[in-house]
Amino acid sequence: MRLALLALVACKHPGSDVVDGDAEMRSIEHPATVSVDGWATLEVAVADGDTSFLVNASGGDVLSLDHIIDPNGDIALNWEDWTGHRTLTNAFFPCDEDSCVTDFAVNWPVRAEDGPLVPGAWQVVVATTDPDFNWLSGGVVNATTLVKRDPDLALSTVPVNIVYAAGVGDNAEVVAAVEGAVEHWRGIWAPYGLTLAERYSTSDVDAHLAYPSSGDDALRAASATSEVGEITVLIGEDLGGATSYLGMAGGIPGALVEGPRSGVVVGWLAGSGTDAQFTEEEIVIMAGTMAHEVGHFQGLLHPVESTYTAWDALDDTPECGARSGCERDVGNNLMFPYTVLDIGPQEDLSAGQVGVIMNYVGSP
Repeated sequence: MRLALLALVACKHPGSDVVDGDAEMRSIEHPATVSVDGWATLEVAVADGDTSFLVNASGGDVLSLDHIIDPNGDIALNWEDWTGHRTLTNAFFPCDEDSCVTDFAVNWPVRAEDGPLVPGAWQVVVATTDPDFNWLSGGVVNATTLVKRDPDLALSTVPVNIVYAAGVGDNAEVVAAVEGAVEHWRGIWAPYGLTLAERYSTSDVDAHLAYPSSGDDALRAASATSEVGEITVLIGEDLGGATSYLGMAGGIPGALVEGPRSGVVVGWLAGSGTDAQFTEEEIVIMAGTMAHEVGHFQGLLHPVESTYTAWDALDDTPECGARSGCERDVGNNLMFPYTVLDIGPQEDLSAGQVGVIMNYVGSP
C-alpha cells in the first residue's frame, strides 16, 4: 500500500505566459484524459531552455503518480523505485491512515541530479484506483501543467500571497506577529539565494481551518485570490479545531493551480501560547513554521521522519536513526520534523534541499 508522509506538527491561474522576474512560465491545459487499465497518460511538450514542469492532476478517483517517461522512451521516474525508506515526492502516495485524495502535484526534475530537462515529449502516467488500490478503467483525469524556464537556478524570487481568514486581519496583535515572522522568514532564506516577495490579502473563509486533505474549500477559495506564480499561505486561528499543529502544507510538492490543497495553512493560536500574545521567540517559531511548510510545498520532505525509520532522498541530509543523533546531526535543519527550542535556530538548508526549491516551478 502507498502511504502518505504527512507534513510537520499557490495558486496559479492557467493561461499566463510570464511570471514576475526573468523566469518564463507557460501553462499546458490537458484535455480530459480517460484511464485505460488504470492508467491515464498526460503528454508534456518541453522546449529547449525549459528547466522544470509541474503537473497538477485531479479527478473523481484516487489518483497518484505512477511513472514519468522521457522523450527517449526511457522511464525517468517510477514509483516502484521509491517504496523503501527514502521518499522523493508524495505524488506517489495518495492515502494515509485516514483518507485518500483525488488530486496530486508532481514537479520534475526534483533534485539537481534529476535534471537537466531534455527537450521533447514527456509522458506523465497517472494511476487511477479505488481506496484499496484496485486499478480502475474509465476514470477521467483533468490536468494542468506549468513549465518554467529559469536562466539562473542559483537565485530565486518566490512570490507568496499571505491570506488572512475571516477576522484574522482585524486582529492587530496577530497581524504584527505575522509581519514580524515574515521579516524573519526573509532572513532565513537570504543566505541561500532565495528572496521572499510577499503580499497580503484577506478572505471570508472560516478562521477555524481544516486540514488540507479534508476536502474543505478554504484553500480553494484562498488560492483563487492569488496571482500567477504565487504560493498561497492561509492564516487562520486553528487547524482541525485544535492547536496541535502549527501549520500544514497542501502537498509535497503543492499545486500552483486553484484547488482544495493549493497552499499552506497556518494556525496562529498554536503559535501564540495560552495567553494569545506573541513573544519574540513565538514570532520566530511562526517564521520557521511558514518557511518549513512552504518548503514542503516546494517539494522538501523532512530529512528524517519522527519515527527515525524514513528519510528524504537527498544525499547531503544524514541518515540518522535515533532522536539524540538526529537532533545532533540535522536538528538545526529548517525541515526537521519538530521544533526543539534548546538546540538553537532551526534554519539550515543543505545544498540538495536548496536545489529542490530552485527546481520547483513556483520558485522562479
